[in-house]
Amino acid sequence: MNLICTNDGDIPLWMRIGSGNESDQKQFAKAMKEFKNQLNFDSLIVADSALYTQENIQLLTNIKWLSRVPVRIKAAHKLVQEIDGEDLNPSQIKGYKYQELSKTYGGIQQRWLIVESQLRRESDLKNLDKKIQKEPVEVDKKLRTLKSEKFACLPDAETATKKLLTNFLYHELREINVQEVESKSDSYFPYQVEVKVSLRESKIELEKKHWSIYFGNKRPR
Repeated sequence: MNLICTNDGDIPLWMRIGSGNESDQKQFAKAMKEFKNQLNFDSLIVADSALYTQENIQLLTNIKWLSRVPVRIKAAHKLVQEIDGEDLNPSQIKGYKYQELSKTYGGIQQRWLIVESQLRRESDLKNLDKKIQKEPVEVDKKLRTLKSEKFACLPDAETATKKLLTNFLYHELREINVQEVESKSDSYFPYQVEVKVSLRESKIELEKKHWSIYFGNKRPR
């Protein structure tokens, strides 16, 4: 079901029953256009990041809208890497900082508002720290298992090593040492691997920014 409500009391203004197989990302812009065709009054339509695709925003000509820019978009990802929280302007609302930028995406000029919430930042950093602290336990298990294994050839040893940290977000391989060992009982499996890992500092720093900075977006007046 597609439903558009007011922001002051959640009063329903428009509803459409859709198929359960429909994608929100593909239906948002169409729903907004249908709404404006039926109820033509001055309004600002707010939607989540599923709205924000090139195809959707190109459909929203003459409609005022506000949405969050997903960081998966190259321009937003690049901006997160470059921006420094210290460069943000203090807001009149305590605990918030912001910066307004003019950007063009999908051929549409827009205003991007970067917002940092101090409370949300502190909460997100705590959650991130918990995830980082939890990973070494599982990484150590994988390292012990790998160290106890023996391999028939170098390619097998290298393949197993590369798969070691596939499911880990915050650790990476730093040093790989494949050794040939002598063993009468395992003459067909003469290779063992020793691995050293380290934290992915660049990814951790980037996620700290991802989680503390949010992109608001709307068409210019």
